[in-house]
Order: sequence, then C-alpha cells, then structure tokens
Amino acid sequence: MKPDEGRPLVIGHLTVDDIVLSTGETSMEAPGGDSLYAALGARVWGLKPSMIACRADTYSQHILDQVDAMGVDTRLLQRVSGPGVRQWALYDTSGGRQYHAQGRSSSYLEISPRVAKMGEVPALVSAAHVAPMPGVVQKEWVEWLHGRNCPWILLDPHEDELSDTQLWREILPHVTVFLPSIVEVAALLGSNVSVVQAVKRLADWGPKIVIIKMGERGSLYYERDTRAMFQISAFPAQARDSTGCGDAFCGGFMAGLCQLGDPRAAAQWGSISASFVLEGYGPYQVMKTTTKQAMDRWATIRRREDHGVG
Repeated sequence: MKPDEGRPLVIGHLTVDDIVLSTGETSMEAPGGDSLYAALGARVWGLKPSMIACRADTYSQHILDQVDAMGVDTRLLQRVSGPGVRQWALYDTSGGRQYHAQGRSSSYLEISPRVAKMGEVPALVSAAHVAPMPGVVQKEWVEWLHGRNCPWILLDPHEDELSDTQLWREILPHVTVFLPSIVEVAALLGSNVSVVQAVKRLADWGPKIVIIKMGERGSLYYERDTRAMFQISAFPAQARDSTGCGDAFCGGFMAGLCQLGDPRAAAQWGSISASFVLEGYGPYQVMKTTTKQAMDRWATIRRREDHGVG
C-alpha cells in the first residue's frame, strides 16, 4: 500500500546537544532531537511532515523558522515550561556513545509530546514515525495512531526503555515497521542473539517489518508475511558526526514508503538520508541538502545494483 494521502507525522523530542567526538572535535549547542533529524531525513526527499514535539523556550527559534521554511510543519509543537533537555553526546574511539543531561535539564518524559495536549488533530494520517521516547509515551502514540487507522506506523525505541519485555509485546502488534539499532536489539533480546535470529523473533511479536540499523554495516530488513530478508548497505560517506543518523534513516524510510510504496527502495532512501547527516556536524549539513543531491545518490545505488556491485 502506498500511503499517498493524508499527513505524515514525526513524533519525538527536541534537544540541545553539546557533541564531543572521539577526535576531540566539538559541536556546541547544536539544535538536536530525534524528531528534528527524522523530519530532516524525510525533507531531503521532498516529503513535508508535521513535527510533533515539545518545544522549550530555550530551543532555537531560528532553527525552527528555517525548518518551517523548508516545508516541515511546526504548528503542532507543544510548548513546555522549564529548561528543556540540554545534554552531552560523548563519543569514544570504539564507536560507542553516551548521553548525559546537563545541570537543571528537564527529563525525557517532561519533554515528550502527549496525545492529550494535541491541538489541531489531522483528519487523516498517511504515515507516522514515533521516535525514541519513554516507552509509556510511545505506547500512547501508537495506540492513538492505530485508532486512527494510520496505514504505516514506524517506531524506533529508546535505548533506555528496553527492559520491560511485556510493554513491547503490547506495543509491537500495532506497529507496522520496528526500527531498533543493533545495540537496542542486544538490550531487548540479549547479546547472544544474531541479527538474523533477532529480526525473525521481533517480527513474531507483531510488526510486519523489522529493520535493524547497524551503523556502517548498513541495515537488515525482514518482512514477516513474505519472509523476505535482505541487507541494505550504508551509503559510503565521509564520517564526521553520527549524531542523528539513525533518526534520519527513519525519516528517509518513511519518505520512501509515502512516495514509492516500496520498502526496499525506502530503506535505500533511509541510508542516503543518514549519509548526509554523517557528513556534517549536528543537523546543519542535512539542512543544506537538496532533493536533487539525494536523487543523485539513489541513482548511484541503482547503477551499482544493475552492475552487480555491492
């Protein structure tokens, strides 16, 4: 099914990130948040989603004005009192990452948008990406979207919210596409489970499609009903800052579903969206990316496939 009618949504957080890379390079006070990166990953392909997130007074109005000018609808942002989330994103030489809240930062729960605070309610939702948030909040949004007969419900779990297996068994039957990272899969199922075993086991919990994001190793796609499984390579890019890459992948994937209706091609779009984020610091590079540049990279992938490369 191609969800070409209705409004696409991206639901998640807005944060301010102080990024410290393993090289010693820094990007201070970068506007961030999973909803921002996912929306920008979709915008690269010309999709114009509505972003649902909590906006603290400290968040950059300049960035929101730029995003809005690009076609991402920010009218559904929910105002919150308090400082919002400002956090350190610390990278180590092995590719690991840690987030640490700063000072009097709000909690993730405090900056999570809530269904009850929705003002305008879209008449029809064509697709929605539920970005990493506390599990109880993700469950609330998934149930709301399911009740509105949203044909494509994408969900990326929060890495700190995977200990309650029963909660995920309740959420995933209503999810169309589950998009955990390989680190999150290990937290959910254990480190001894292979990625091939993991996609099948997670699909048994309910989602029609499971995609495990594996960073530079690309992603593994599995479709429950057809048992189709394939790997999507990461698009080759000069790595600078991986903050937001997984979120941008999800946004690109949603754009591919909405505009192509082809999950395999959509996964390629996700990989390309992530590559633009990876090549910059914070969201600035992907904000400058044009749809033509994205399409050129997709053409490169298809040429490689035609010649049996990769």
